[in-house]
This record gives sequence, structure tokens and C-alpha cells, in this order.
Amino acid sequence: MRRIRLLRTALILAATLLTACPQKYAIELESPGSSGDPSFRFKSGWFGNGAAVTGIEVRRCSSDGSDSGAVMWAVSYPGRTAVKTVHYGQAPEGFATVIKPSSLRAGCYVVQDPLDRRPLLFYVKASGQAE
Repeated sequence: MRRIRLLRTALILAATLLTACPQKYAIELESPGSSGDPSFRFKSGWFGNGAAVTGIEVRRCSSDGSDSGAVMWAVSYPGRTAVKTVHYGQAPEGFATVIKPSSLRAGCYVVQDPLDRRPLLFYVKASGQAE
């Protein structure tokens, strides 16, 4: 009986620590797209299967290289949910659009979860392809 209580306590502690600690994940440019509509892949864990995010925003880079430029598109989720691939301008299921997508013109952009601020810097060429 004591062993079961210890196991239950250990599981509760582990679950609490895992949900309280920020998740480590990466964002990659999955598809360069055309006409400024790239796709992004969110990877975490050993197998790279998605990441739990609260929202997604794409910003234009500011003149000093920070991510504080104009928001080009933003979506949010009440809480956290796992996403694998996101196509610019298309809100994943369950997400609410906060800012409708604007056309991505040639220049520098940042995609990130606005809460976690783990950005991916990408560039849109004059042809509309992202790199």
C-alpha cells in the first residue's frame, strides 16, 4: 500500500514539473511557399512531433533586428495545444484569429509563440519564396 502511495506521489510530482516547465521546441521553415505563404513545422522531443503553444504570430523584423516589428498575422488558443505544421494565414483547428494575415512582401520576418518567444527568423525574397 505504501509503495502505491509513493508511486502515485511521484507521478503527480512528475506531471506537475512537466507542465510547469517551459517546453523546449524548435520552429523550422517546412515549405518555402510562393506568394509569401510559407509553412512552419513545430518540433519537440526526440521524434520532433509538434509542440504545445499558446499562439502563433508572424512579425516583420524591426530595423534593429529585434522581433518588435509590425504583427503580420496572429492566432491564439485558450491554454496550450500541440501543433505540428502551420501554414501562414490559416489558423490551426481550435485557434482564434487575432490579426488577419497581411501579404508578406520581400523582407525579414519572425514567427513565434508570443508567450514563449522562441523565434524563427526567415526572409521573403522578391519572388515571394521564404528562406
